[in-house]
Amino acid sequence: AAVSFRTGSPVGEIMFNPRNCQNVDLLPFAGLTVHEILHIVCGHVNMFDFPFRKKYPELWAIAVDLVVNQIVEKDGYSLPFGKGILEDEPDLVFEGVTLDNIEKQFGARPPAGENTEFYCLWLLEQARKQEQELQPGSCGSCGGTGKVDSDDSGDSDDDADESADDGQ
Repeated sequence: AAVSFRTGSPVGEIMFNPRNCQNVDLLPFAGLTVHEILHIVCGHVNMFDFPFRKKYPELWAIAVDLVVNQIVEKDGYSLPFGKGILEDEPDLVFEGVTLDNIEKQFGARPPAGENTEFYCLWLLEQARKQEQELQPGSCGSCGGTGKVDSDDSGDSDDDADESADDGQ
């Protein structure tokens, strides 16, 4: 699923791949719908110029999903996690972005209920501490090596821009 807005237009779309949704029960499908709506409500779709999104797109995507997935869970919805979610990859186990899964990946648990800015910076700090591998070349900050440069002290002007409050 995804949310899409045309540049300069107040009208957007929530899109679902019907092949991937056909095996999803009603409650997880409702949770997925709420998840996408929350990206709109939290302003994530309007953050195209947010410096962190441009510099670390994978960590940004995890941060925004961490924000909305906590709200979805708190409101009593479930999400379509597990095996057989994607028709093209029926054996893939989709675990989703949760506090528990972040703790498994990084060996540290982020605090609950924080905003996108907080989670962006927390995830970057964890990645730097562990030299967590990102997809090679995908974020542009690793020079194609796939590793976050742990020598980056965070004192650059770009890092200062990353702390701009996004409100969620």
